[in-house]
Amino acid sequence: MNLVMFDIHVLGVLISYVSLFFCPTSPSRSRVFLFNIFVSPLMKQSASSNRNEKGLALKKIKEWTKPSIVKQKMQKVIFKRFFTPLRSHMFSHEIFDGDGIFLRMQGDRTQRENLTFKDYKTPATADVLVNAFRRYVHVASNLTRKAGKNQMADAANTSSNYNDIVSRSQMLDRFESHTKHCKICSSALEEKERKRKYFSIAQSVMNGSIGATSSSLLMMICFMMNPSLSTSVVKIPFAAVRVTAFAVLSSIGISAGLSKMNTMNEKAIQKFMFEDYIHAEKN
Repeated sequence: MNLVMFDIHVLGVLISYVSLFFCPTSPSRSRVFLFNIFVSPLMKQSASSNRNEKGLALKKIKEWTKPSIVKQKMQKVIFKRFFTPLRSHMFSHEIFDGDGIFLRMQGDRTQRENLTFKDYKTPATADVLVNAFRRYVHVASNLTRKAGKNQMADAANTSSNYNDIVSRSQMLDRFESHTKHCKICSSALEEKERKRKYFSIAQSVMNGSIGATSSSLLMMICFMMNPSLSTSVVKIPFAAVRVTAFAVLSSIGISAGLSKMNTMNEKAIQKFMFEDYIHAEKN
């Protein structure tokens, strides 16, 4: 199991601790557990305060109204408002999609050509820890394999090729690997699918409105352009024509807006299913 830990700071203020646990389940596949622990602004102060001290309530009020504490709370409100659990999951997809597909192909190539981490040039200072970790994995997997636990050893450092051809749609799948198992993402997907039905109904209504108002406007124009009809049969007020024309244009505008919203909703639904990763198109 691999563990990655880091802190998130916003404007110099500690917001949360993040821990990632990568648990290999088989060659080229891992189960990832992510913990995002938000820090209370008064965590340290509360731990060090004396509960028996007189005027504790007043002291707490003073602490909560300190400019630095107010600033931290405002930053956390803004952070939580924009970095919701759903956006966090979508952000994780983008990270894993970009790294996962490349690392899997790289790992398969390494095994097929009988290469090791020593065959890669790693001149950067940050590569020192990477090489140290690779040496650790190499030694640990060999010892595990000697102990007769080959399946466990192969999950971290396989001794053979992957022997399977996985399509991009499988490697970058989101629904089967995450969405249907995640309460947050599955609920969001259900909401998007409900919106799809509403958009479909609303667009059908607006299309019908466009047809009806357009027919009415056409008939009014015909009556107005034909002198015999306009004098002997019916006289169409010009105000009625203007109102009908406005209704036609409004219906067209609303229909176009609904179409655009439906397109955006369909793209959002697709993000829960599958999104191809093309590095050249990423910022």
